[in-house]
Amino acid sequence: MWHRGGPLELSLGGDGDAPDAVEQVVLGPLIETGHRVQYVVPAGHWQAARPGGDDEVLVSCVVAPGFDFADFRS
Repeated sequence: MWHRGGPLELSLGGDGDAPDAVEQVVLGPLIETGHRVQYVVPAGHWQAARPGGDDEVLVSCVVAPGFDFADFRS
């Protein structure tokens, strides 16, 4: 969930053994230009995030059901 600051580029890479075709989602304040304030990443999907500009970004990530490091891959 985007809270404040500049936009955040969220990259989704599918649910295979390694990241695949990348889908981009922008979290940020400019809803009228396509930004979103929150986005649900499907279970088991690769994801990466980075600031979409020079401004700092405040975001949070909520995981449900609970996160288990045994399921984490990098």
